[in-house]
Amino acid sequence: MGFKDLKRNYIVETAKKLFLQSSISEITIKDISSVSGIGEATIYRYFATKENLAIAVSLSIQQDILKVPQETENKSGLKQIEDFFNLFRNIFVQNKNYFKFIAEFDTLYLNTINNKDNKAYSLSLDLFYEMFKKSYQSGLKDKSTKEIKDIDLFYYTATHSLLELCKKLASSDSGLKQDKEVNKLSEIEYLISLFISVLKA
Repeated sequence: MGFKDLKRNYIVETAKKLFLQSSISEITIKDISSVSGIGEATIYRYFATKENLAIAVSLSIQQDILKVPQETENKSGLKQIEDFFNLFRNIFVQNKNYFKFIAEFDTLYLNTINNKDNKAYSLSLDLFYEMFKKSYQSGLKDKSTKEIKDIDLFYYTATHSLLELCKKLASSDSGLKQDKEVNKLSEIEYLISLFISVLKA
């Protein structure tokens, strides 16, 4: 990795830390420059806009999640799928600000991504799908999962539901009685258990 790549990665990591501590909208390029020690002009040379930097941070967060080791040896396909869904749960426990970031990113930037960044973003999301599909195929082979007529529909429904729930719970601290009556983590775990019950052979 060359010096330019190292500097680019350092800018992304600094921005990620600040975005997760606060929010994308509250953090400026000047803030990132001040914390990183890299001049604003240099940051703009790497990332023409804050939007481009936010996209790079989003891709970096996805890579962080994908780096979480997934132990599959001696585990049934169903257990592997449960571990996959528990990535959402574990991230919520360890750093729910990831979901706050994604909620803000989706609202502010997702619809404005250019074709090149859109392709990179989509390809990174496909890696999660491949992880799930591999576990599902293992489950069919070891008979721990049943065959789902439209597994793609199941996957997208399940992951969208989990992601939206995690985003809502991470971003919402309302004073509503309903939001206080149920433990946030229990909601996520219950939704995961519903998906696993559908798949279980």
